[in-house]
Amino acid sequence: MGCGEEVNTFVLERKFIVNELGAAVLRATALGLYTAYLNGKRVGDAYLTPGWTSYHNTLQVQEYDVSALLKKGENVISFVVGEGWYKGPLFWLMKKNCYGKKTAVCADLLFGDAVLSTDESFSARTSFIKEAGIYGGESVDLTEKPTPLTPVEVPFDKRALTAQLSEFVRTTERLPVKEVIRASDGGLIYDFGQNIAGVAEITTPEGFEGTLTMRFGELLIDGDLYTENLGSAKATDTLTCRGSVTYAPELTFHGFRYMKLSGGELPKESVFALARHTDMRRTGVLETSDKRVNRLLSNVVWSQRNNFVDIPSDCPQRSERLGWTGDINAFCTTAAYNFDVRRFMKKWL
Repeated sequence: MGCGEEVNTFVLERKFIVNELGAAVLRATALGLYTAYLNGKRVGDAYLTPGWTSYHNTLQVQEYDVSALLKKGENVISFVVGEGWYKGPLFWLMKKNCYGKKTAVCADLLFGDAVLSTDESFSARTSFIKEAGIYGGESVDLTEKPTPLTPVEVPFDKRALTAQLSEFVRTTERLPVKEVIRASDGGLIYDFGQNIAGVAEITTPEGFEGTLTMRFGELLIDGDLYTENLGSAKATDTLTCRGSVTYAPELTFHGFRYMKLSGGELPKESVFALARHTDMRRTGVLETSDKRVNRLLSNVVWSQRNNFVDIPSDCPQRSERLGWTGDINAFCTTAAYNFDVRRFMKKWL
C-alpha cells in the first residue's frame, strides 16, 4: 500500500483488536524505506530496511517477533515510509525514480489465528518526517499536526520477495563528543573524534522551542566545517520541536566526524554519534606493540564499517556512496579477515 498524493514520506496506520495474547510475528518489506511501530513502539533494531537491492528482482522481507508489543484490546500498527534508494535522488546527478515512482509498504502481522495485511483498510497521513533522503538528510517537525492522505494500492511482482539475505543495518556504537569547538561564525561544532557512517542523536532541554539544524562533515578548514567534498549531498538534518526530545534520524545516514549545530546550543552530554552499518560478526583482530600500526589497523576496520552500509560502497559521505565492483574487488580479501562477510556479499551480488 502506498499514498495517492506526491509526498516524500508518509504514514500508513490501522487499529485492530487482540482478544488473546500469544506469539505474534510481523513480516514486512517496502518499495522505499520503512520503519514499523506497534502501539507507538518501534519494531526491531534494524535501520534502512529493506535495504538496497535490484528491487524488481530481489525484495527482502524482514521478520520480527512482536509478541511483547501487543496488548489485549485495541492495538495500532503503523509504518513510516520514505523514498530511500528506491525513489530518492541517487548518484552525483541526483537522479530520482531510479526504480519506481511510487513508494509503498507490504506487511503481514500474524497473531493467534489471524493475519492482518496491509490493504485498503489502512489509513494514510502525513509524517512527522517532512523530508528524508540518503544524501540530503532528514527534516522532522514534531509540532505540526498530521493531515489525512489517500491510501492506494501499489502493484509489485511478488516473485521478487525473498527472506532477509544479509545481517541488518544496526546501531553498533554510540560515540560521545570529544570536543566542542566554536566555529569562525560563532556556531558550535561537535567533534566525535572518529569518522563514522551513521547519524547524530541529540536531546533538547526542557523549555526548548524552535528548530535545530545539524550539518555534517569530515574535516575542519579555517575553523569551520568543510563540505565542498560532499558534492550534491546536503548532509543536513533539522529538528523542530517543543520541550525535551531525544531525536536520531531513521531514514538517512551520513559520513562524518564533525557536526555543526545552528538554531541553538546543546551541552556535549546531550549529543552523541551513532555508528550504523551492516552488523556483521567480527572474525579477525590484530594488535601490535606499535601504536601507529594499531591506529592504521583501526582505520582499516572503521573504513570497512563505514562503507558496509547494506552494500560495499566507495564512500559514506558524498553524493555517490555506490557499490562499484572495483573497490570491493581490491578490498574483499581484507574485509573477510575482519568480519564474516559471506551473507553481506551474497546479498549484494
